[in-house]
Amino acid sequence: MKTTSKLQFQASGNPQDGFRLPRLLEALFVVLIFLELLAPFVTTTLGLDGRLQLKMVVEFNKLLSSGILVPTWAPDGFYNFGATSFYFYPPLTFYLTSIVGLTGMSNPMALFQAVSLLATIASFFTVRWMLRKVGSSGYRLSLASALYAFAPLRVAELYSRSSLSTHVTYVLLPLILGALIAIVREDGTSRTKRVLLLALWCALLALTNVPITVMMAMSIGIAAIAVWKKLTWNAVGEVALAATIAAGLAAYHYASVLSAQSFARLQYLYFIHRPSDIELYFHLGPGTYHLLALYAGIGIIVSAYARLRWKRVMLSDTEDTVIRIGLSITAFVLFLDFFPLSAAAWNAFQSLQLIQFPWRFYSLLLLFAVIVVGTARSSRVARAAKWISALWIAGAMLPTILVVFNVHVFSHFESPLEDAPEFLPIFFNPSHVSNGGTMQETIDQTLQPHASDPVVLGDFTLGERVERTMARPYHETLSMMLEAPRTITFHRFYWPYWHLYANGKELHSRPDSIGRATAMLPAGHYAATWQLQRTPLECAGLWISGLTAGGILLLGAVGYIRQKRKIGGV
Repeated sequence: MKTTSKLQFQASGNPQDGFRLPRLLEALFVVLIFLELLAPFVTTTLGLDGRLQLKMVVEFNKLLSSGILVPTWAPDGFYNFGATSFYFYPPLTFYLTSIVGLTGMSNPMALFQAVSLLATIASFFTVRWMLRKVGSSGYRLSLASALYAFAPLRVAELYSRSSLSTHVTYVLLPLILGALIAIVREDGTSRTKRVLLLALWCALLALTNVPITVMMAMSIGIAAIAVWKKLTWNAVGEVALAATIAAGLAAYHYASVLSAQSFARLQYLYFIHRPSDIELYFHLGPGTYHLLALYAGIGIIVSAYARLRWKRVMLSDTEDTVIRIGLSITAFVLFLDFFPLSAAAWNAFQSLQLIQFPWRFYSLLLLFAVIVVGTARSSRVARAAKWISALWIAGAMLPTILVVFNVHVFSHFESPLEDAPEFLPIFFNPSHVSNGGTMQETIDQTLQPHASDPVVLGDFTLGERVERTMARPYHETLSMMLEAPRTITFHRFYWPYWHLYANGKELHSRPDSIGRATAMLPAGHYAATWQLQRTPLECAGLWISGLTAGGILLLGAVGYIRQKRKIGGV
């Protein structure tokens, strides 16, 4: 690794000033953009994870409006027995829906669609900002930005999977790449500004989507290996410092993940990969994502072929660097996608398990593809850019039309909003196991008969009485009048961080046969209180994030004052 050379992104070679798509293709692209912008206003199409997403939007907004600024437990989950959703699910997307909700919009589907539309538009401008850093301008800049904002799988993410958080990450990925470019080039901004911007974008990504965050971290490592001879130690140090600050900013959320991971069914998030999974390529549904990722990889390989086969053709520094990095990441993705070879690697490394499937890399492959389009200078790369554009537009047209005309793939309005089984506490023990049924069906069979149960259940005598006097999401008070000690079952799942107090003392609680909280309460007339409390690790995470954010604000204020004084002195 050199200590003086820099990775260059300036354009060179023979500019193709006449680069332009055929008029018919341009017209089709304009129609596609119009349809995708129209879709949120006219469609009712929702995908596989749609009900879960809408459920969490409702729950998160309700908790925020109750004054809980950092939600963890979802009290209304699983028929009001509670869910651990927000201990694990990154919160940024739900904060965005809450901000949009300040406009008076309350329907969860409308909030979902509004945030998705804003993310589409925002990603156009963030990728445009990043492309300017690599020398893109004019027609190529606008075309590449639009291809990124209206790409095929983004339609699938919103309307086939309904993964709003993944859609939001498309806004952040160009910001991270642009910040990395600024660090590598030492582009004239202060070192502090470069580090803080990269740290902020990385922290927001970590608070949006875990698989994409892990994917991005792996890809940065692969890119560093691909161009290590051109990196400087200063650049490596700045990236490491930014990663440390980002970890501090996101610590409050991941502290709750670490606190609660052993008490939830997170094994449902992991997959056993088998060589036979290659059959996914030949089925609709999940196979569609694999094929799209493969197409993206093939597109990058085609552009890389220009560098490997026609070395006599002068490529710009940008083209050379993008193709080198893109080819390295693509080779890794294609290895992961060929399960007969990669199944052992998937099952051996926890970080790969978090990514779940290779198509998670699609967003980054798309980013490299649009850089190729936006910086196409040599004749051969310009030709490849036109083919990439044509494939992208054709690939997005059909699914967009299906969405606009409300062609439903999954039934979703016929059943109520539901929670994901991985957010179910492990203390839940289904008493009715359906033969061959899904986990959700098993949950419904077990809990639905108990959905209308009262607040407490117990063998009470005529003079005894238990009434709920206060009910808040994370605090509940009951008035107890018992003639003798009684075992009482409450209408909530047992969770270790829910603590029961009576007469100034904490009472021991435990799960019953299906996981509901049960406790022995003493005789007498008194108030009993349930309180959800944060663990020491959660509190430490809040302190770390708070101190990190406070330090950044203080540093920014000092820099601003110094700049003002410098200007005043001049």
